[in-house]
Amino acid sequence: MNLLIVDSGTGQELLTESEWKEEPPRVGDIIELHCGETERYVVEEVDWVFEKTSAAKRDDVSLRTLKVLVRPAVEGEGAPVRAVVGVPGEQKDPECECGHRESRHAPMRCTGDAGRCQCTGFKAKA
Repeated sequence: MNLLIVDSGTGQELLTESEWKEEPPRVGDIIELHCGETERYVVEEVDWVFEKTSAAKRDDVSLRTLKVLVRPAVEGEGAPVRAVVGVPGEQKDPECECGHRESRHAPMRCTGDAGRCQCTGFKAKA
């Protein structure tokens, strides 16, 4: 999927990532963009943009772009950084054996797959 990060105040496209395979950012997440200077942003809105199709088709419509609206983070604001974008291979949110990120896990179980994941607790992927 394509990930497009846009400054919600100016409308400026900050970064485009093709072939994004990580968990999508969620509203309230703090993300770091590493494209030149490292900058921190707060996710304000996540828009799912699907491929155009006929009005009759309701199933299996492909996701074209995930548009993430962000605003600059104020120093000391929010939770730890959940996503790092723009640096290949760098991860702040480790993946569990079940395939979901640590941030998707509650203390007793995984909340991935809309709460249907069978994982009973985070176990780092080896």
